Order: sequence, then structure tokens, then C-alpha cells
Amino acid sequence: MSQRIIIAGHSHTAALGFPLSTGNLPTIIPLERDDFEGLTGAWPRDEAYWEELIRVAQNRTVIISWNGNQHISHFLLLSEPEFEFVLPKSINNRYNHLNDRIDKSKKLVPFRMLLENYRPSFSHQIEILKRLLSVEGCKPIIIGTPPPRGDSTLEDAFDAKASWFSEFAQLINVDIGSVNLSSATFRLKCWMALQFAAEEVASAIGARFIPSVPAAQNQEGFLRSEYAHDFTHANGLYGDLMLNFIKEQLQGI
Repeated sequence: MSQRIIIAGHSHTAALGFPLSTGNLPTIIPLERDDFEGLTGAWPRDEAYWEELIRVAQNRTVIISWNGNQHISHFLLLSEPEFEFVLPKSINNRYNHLNDRIDKSKKLVPFRMLLENYRPSFSHQIEILKRLLSVEGCKPIIIGTPPPRGDSTLEDAFDAKASWFSEFAQLINVDIGSVNLSSATFRLKCWMALQFAAEEVASAIGARFIPSVPAAQNQEGFLRSEYAHDFTHANGLYGDLMLNFIKEQLQGI
């Protein structure tokens, strides 16, 4: 590959080695590694950002990290009645313990219902991918986003009534006093469903999907503590690991 690989997207790109924003104008920033560069710009992302990505995409490999926190925004706080779901074998082969831990006292819903819940959050991504696929020589690739942490960080903050929990509840229009914090295992399963949905969306329109680097997960499937930045984002060590993984996956194209 003679040109650097372009990385673009939302907040999880910060772990990959470039700032989310350097002002309102979209700007290409070379990463320390000589084979990648990042597209930064306004935050939150605006249409000018995506238009610039399409403009520079000719004959380039374009890596997109799209959203990736839907499992938190949708399922961190749960109202009654809470529910459970079974992971399909294609996901569960590596983490078969997760289906063994289903709380049978809760309503069981189809896995497909989780995917449909996420689907609206991919509508803009689909538009962007279709446009990139129409650009001469462009190879768009969606990458998976980091798994959630499995420690007690969120539980401790919820029990301590951290102010940001109330702010988050207001943001998603729920009464903090009438909801429960979802379990770490449930959040992990919701993240796995999100990754499944992201791969399904990419595949349906002919784009490639590269998952989150497996080496960053512990035996349970959670993000290893040394790769955590905050309760939903990974750090630069994860980013280095992910960039190496992307390069391995792109060998020969």
C-alpha cells in the first residue's frame, strides 16, 4: 500500500492515536506510525467531516470506527421488566459461559430484537459506506469497537450516586430512581450483539468488517484492565494493538 490508510469516525478513534478535534475544519493528521493517518474535525461530527472523507477516499483504504457505545446508551440503565437473550452459536462458541448465566427469572427476547434495536443507529453509516463504495479504488472497512470493562467501576459509581449518572439518565429521558443498573455480563452480551449488527450491516452492502482485536479481551470477554481508559473507551495501548491487528488483517489487499 503506497498511501497511508485513512482512519475516521467517532470517539473510539481517540485510542488510535489522533485527537477527535482540532477545530471545525476536517484535517488529515499523520499518525506516528508511517502507515496510518487520521481524519479529525468538528466534534460532534458534522456533514463537512464526512464529505471530506469521501473527497480524499479515491484509491485509498478507509477505516471507519462508527459510534460503538450503543450498548451503553441503550442498556446501561434498565426499567422493569428487565429481559434476557441468548447469543447465537456464531458468537457464543468462544464465550459459551455467557448463555449459561442467563437469568431465567427475566423475560427472554429474541436475539434479532437486539439487532433491530441497534439498526437505526447505522442508517447514516450505511449512506456513507455506499458513497465510499462508489468512489474509484476506495476500500471502506468498518472496525469493531472495544468491549466493555468487567470490573466494578460502574457499579461503584451507581451506588455512590455519582452526578454523571443522573445527567446520563436525563439525557436518555429516564428517572434515575426507577431504573436498575444492568449487570456487567449483560452489557458484554449487548456489546457482542452490537458487533454482530455492525458486521451484518457492513456485509450487506459489500464493505469489510474487522473486529475488535481479540487479544485485548480477557477470558470472560471483557476489556483487559490495562487497555481501559474510562468506563466505555479504550486507551492508547489498545490502539497500538488494534492498529497492528488491522495491518495483519489487511495483508495482501
